[in-house]
Amino acid sequence: MGLSKEPAKVAITSSRTICFIRAAIHLPALAGCVILLLLNRRATFVPSYHKSYTALQFVAKLHEILLQASISAVALAYVRNRLISRKSMPFGAFLGLLQITRISYLWSLEFWSTLFANRLSQLERLLFCLVMSVSFLLAASVGPSSAVLMVPRQVTKQNDLFMAMNTSEAYLVSSVADIRFP
Repeated sequence: MGLSKEPAKVAITSSRTICFIRAAIHLPALAGCVILLLLNRRATFVPSYHKSYTALQFVAKLHEILLQASISAVALAYVRNRLISRKSMPFGAFLGLLQITRISYLWSLEFWSTLFANRLSQLERLLFCLVMSVSFLLAASVGPSSAVLMVPRQVTKQNDLFMAMNTSEAYLVSSVADIRFP
């Protein structure tokens, strides 16, 4: 009984198709950001009793997950690039990729052992610290930022003039027509 030879494994490919597939993880998060920015730029009025308020919580969480997946992909690409170019990387760097949403990694033994590893030069340590710190801070802040952008603005009354941050021009014109000047 003869043993068959195992096919060689390819660690890095130079295929553009694979590159576009790997970059596709950023598209849903980018689309969500563009939609949020366009909706915030467009003046729309949503009353506070509207039934879609509870759905906004789910949409905000979904957007947070998409953004964190995109940030994780960037951190993974950085560590993968370092591993391929240096042929070695401290094990603590890999554990950080699994904990991208937990900011407590920044004061964990894994993070600090990576920073003080003998295998990395001073520049590589600084770059690792910068990339991972920015990734963790972004991953921690995208959720609340997304949720705040999705909350409609409230209407406030000021000197008999109703001012709305998110309202249409026609609504403001009709409100200004009702103003009585002394």
